[in-house]
This record gives sequence, C-alpha cells and structure tokens, in this order.
Amino acid sequence: MQFSKHIKSFAALMMVMMLGVGGFVGTAAAASDVSGTVTDANGDPVEGATVEAVDSNGSVVASATTSSDGSYSLTGLSDSTSYTLEVSAENYQTHSESYSTGTGTSETLDITLSTWTATYDRPADGTPTNAYAEFDTSTNVTITVEAHNSSSGSWETVVDAKQYSVDGSSDSVDAVEVALDDYDGEDYDQYRLTVEGAAPASAGVADDTSGGGAVIPGTDSLGIEAVVIGGFGVLVILSMIGAARSQ
Repeated sequence: MQFSKHIKSFAALMMVMMLGVGGFVGTAAAASDVSGTVTDANGDPVEGATVEAVDSNGSVVASATTSSDGSYSLTGLSDSTSYTLEVSAENYQTHSESYSTGTGTSETLDITLSTWTATYDRPADGTPTNAYAEFDTSTNVTITVEAHNSSSGSWETVVDAKQYSVDGSSDSVDAVEVALDDYDGEDYDQYRLTVEGAAPASAGVADDTSGGGAVIPGTDSLGIEAVVIGGFGVLVILSMIGAARSQ
C-alpha cells in the first residue's frame, strides 16, 4: 500500500512537470508570416517570380514562387527580426526591400517590379526600322531591345540598355525611338522591348513612332534617338535654322 502511494505521488509529480513544460512551450513566441502580390509597372501580376527572405547573415530563410495571380506567402519567419525581401523574375530587374517582422503577426506586403516588358511579332513587311516607347510621365527610363531568332530559338540583344529622361504630361507625350540595327538577313520573328523605370503609354515596332513628331538624333552609338512630340520640337528646329541663316 505504501509503495502504491509512492507510485501515485511520483506520477502526480511527473504530470505537474509535464504541464509545466507544456505551459512553457505554449508561451513561446509564435512565428511571423508575410504575404502579398507581385505586380509589374502595368499593375499586372507577375507569375513565377521568386520571393526570398534573407537574414542579416545573407542566408535565405524562406522562399516562395508567385502563382498565376502574382501572390506569394513566406511563413515561419522569426519575430521582431529584420530581413531583406529579394524578388527576381525573368525580364525584370531584381527588387530588394527591407522588411521587419512583428510578434506572431501575419502581414501583407505588395511588391511592384519597376521593369515593363512586351513582345511584338515582326510586321508582315519584314523590316521595321524602329522600336518605340511613348511616355506620359516624367522620369528616367532604361530601354533594351531584343530580337528572337527563329533559327536558333534564342533571344539576341540588338540594342543594349540605354537610359533616357522623359518629360511627358497629361497634355503631351515624350517618346524614345530605338533603331533596330543589323536586322537585315536575320531570322527574327519577334522583338522584345524592356523598359525599366516606368510603363510606357504605348509601344511597338514600326517605321516611326505612332505619335510622329520631330526626331532629335541621340549622341550614343547605338542608334537610339529621343523623339519630342508636339510643337516644341518643331520650334527648336526652326530656331536652329534661323540662327544658321543669320550667321
């Protein structure tokens, strides 16, 4: 009987200890989560983008791939910790953003990639002279033009990345016109236009920009020309002609 009482006391003690441990574990801080949507400069979802949470040691502690609607979710992040969220996707510049977790929270962080891209079929007449992008905003943009070689199945850069300042508004449009150098004799069937910094109001491949206007030659060797749309460009040219005649 005495032995039985000792067994019961020991069992009761073990139960108290287990409850104590369980209570301790239960009070541990819950992990934090962050989720959101990755979109491009057009506001369209970016599918297949990789979203990573990188800690202060440079280690990737959580990773996700965006779905067709651009959504992602990173779970199990440490509470009250600073991370760098890195987002990468084909045809987009890698995006990095600082982020700090709360305490056992689930938060939303939407991310916009600054690079806009579009693909155009080669026109039926075969040889467009330009790719163009027209802007109704004031900012710096970087434009790259690639061509798809139907024989090799690969994309080839025909005009390297070049930055320009555009000064558009609701009343007027600034455009950048890019000469498609060395396309003769190539088996190109598509052109891809990539713009970093802002989404163009319109873009495409043609013999001239859709808005027309005065073409002001650029200073680089890549054949890129800034196009000023509207009467201002015409006034500049007339002014130059008048000055030349007066000399």
